[in-house]
Amino acid sequence: MAYASPKYSRGRVDRAGRAIATQHFIQDDVDVLENWRASHAHILNTFKQLLYNRASRYDVIVAQRLKRRPTIVDKLSRFPDMNLSRMHDIAGCRLIFPTIAELQAFRAELNSGRFDHKRRNEGDGRWNYLDHPKADGYRGIHDAFKYEVEPKDRRMKSAQPWNGMLIEIQYRTFIQHAWSTAVEVAGLVTVNNPKFGRGRQEVKDFFRVSSEILARALENMHSSMRETSARDLLYNIEKLEDETHIQRLFSNLNANIGEFDFKKISILIFKYAQNETQESSLEVKTFQSVPAALNEYSRLEKDLVGRADIVLVGTSSVENMKSAFRNYFADTSDFLEMMEDSKKRLRRTA
Repeated sequence: MAYASPKYSRGRVDRAGRAIATQHFIQDDVDVLENWRASHAHILNTFKQLLYNRASRYDVIVAQRLKRRPTIVDKLSRFPDMNLSRMHDIAGCRLIFPTIAELQAFRAELNSGRFDHKRRNEGDGRWNYLDHPKADGYRGIHDAFKYEVEPKDRRMKSAQPWNGMLIEIQYRTFIQHAWSTAVEVAGLVTVNNPKFGRGRQEVKDFFRVSSEILARALENMHSSMRETSARDLLYNIEKLEDETHIQRLFSNLNANIGEFDFKKISILIFKYAQNETQESSLEVKTFQSVPAALNEYSRLEKDLVGRADIVLVGTSSVENMKSAFRNYFADTSDFLEMMEDSKKRLRRTA
């Protein structure tokens, strides 16, 4: 089965995005969006292989994901001036490193490499959230690449149909990934969604303070609270835990994923609890090919809208899958352990 390729003009894609974001759409608009999203699978696979090859000398986890339709629509709604055809993170690869030094070394090596694909944010500091952490505490680095492949026969009138499409590469350390995982779990198992700035202020403050604690204690860096003293950070995190019970909630989560057979491509189906007597659950479906997975992915999103979080992912092993997408297994043990270690370290200096 061949990879999907774009069937519609960029203008038609943008009109479909605006119609869906404003809830004034017809079925044809949905079909356009689905084709545009599915067409990113080819560039996702291309970059995954490129990153695997270049990362062979590094101790790094490489994983991929295709943005879910509800997340695409939500982003278009939050940024009404954004064109769907220019959304750079529909396809995404994530690299997770043990240290900042290794992260920066690999990124520099990749960006100086020779290939046709062009880095969209070259020469500026956009999306460098290590040097400029987000106000909510997010840290990491994002790069956006434009897929470009010269035709094998230069006499051809057009190049590959995917040329010009975009993909995002995310770089994180294990510490930054543990924090991001905790934020996503909070969005999955509570009514809060701090990742998108929604929910109780105390929950958002908890993650902002915890980000500064982790950065300062474990990476000798700062997050978004550089001017706050260690003493105040320690006081605030205990106060916010008393108000939110976030760490207690994480400690009580039971992650039981069973003996899943992870292959090259998988669909994670995180089913929501429908009432207080039910528990959320995880189902995993595996596929040998990306196109087959995409067909099932589209069907599940239609059938389970509002009842499940559905994610298409691919990585090289069970442990890599669990590490790179730990939020879908509700495993926040790394975050809890790092927070305890960080608080002990800060107490020595407070």
